[in-house]
Amino acid sequence: EAWIDAFMTRYIGRFYAWDVVNEPTTDDGSVSMTPYRDDDWFANVGKDYLDWAFQAARAADPDAKLFINDYNTELAGKRSRYMTIIRDLLDRGIPLDGIGHQAHININTPARDVFAALDEVDALNAGLENHITELDISVYNDPGESISSGVKCATGYGASLSDVPDADQRQQVELYRDLLNGFAARASVTSVSLWGVSDAATWLDNFPINRANHPLLFDRNYDPKPPAYALTDPDYMF
Repeated sequence: EAWIDAFMTRYIGRFYAWDVVNEPTTDDGSVSMTPYRDDDWFANVGKDYLDWAFQAARAADPDAKLFINDYNTELAGKRSRYMTIIRDLLDRGIPLDGIGHQAHININTPARDVFAALDEVDALNAGLENHITELDISVYNDPGESISSGVKCATGYGASLSDVPDADQRQQVELYRDLLNGFAARASVTSVSLWGVSDAATWLDNFPINRANHPLLFDRNYDPKPPAYALTDPDYMF
């Protein structure tokens, strides 16, 4: 509480929204007793740490919007556990203004799966905003086990955008366009942030294995890629 107060009051009036609690949801779908990630906070104090964080944040800056944030909300199981946490916070009157969805996805992720998470939040009728907080689109469609263990990952294409097959680039273009159109059509979506500017600096070069990835709007030379043109020109065709 002291840390949150010191940090937020230092920047009061300069930030309109805060990610107060990040990634609280377990990835383990076999855990039926709790939706919470078994990190040090939860192991020691249970879910109370979420209450303390949000209450301290509201006290530190009453005008700021307070968000919870997590990844894989496009996956039904993870989303269900995340929504359980969100509903519990709302039911108990914990201050919460919005929901963050990281959206680290790949070219084969259906846009409808991303939208399903937004629509489920809207269906709560709680006046919550939705933020897309860490959007990037991997050009590799790795199996689920590769994410957790690094096995059976797709072979890297190479560092140049020209190494990526046209079909994969086209999928990326269409998915970026479909997503941004869908976000714009939903009044609850008030912010979309990408997880980086250029492919020259993307965490996906090192996850789940080391290989060049091309998930962002600008290439390694900071030149705009086809998705950038698609988002600025509705008539652009790859």
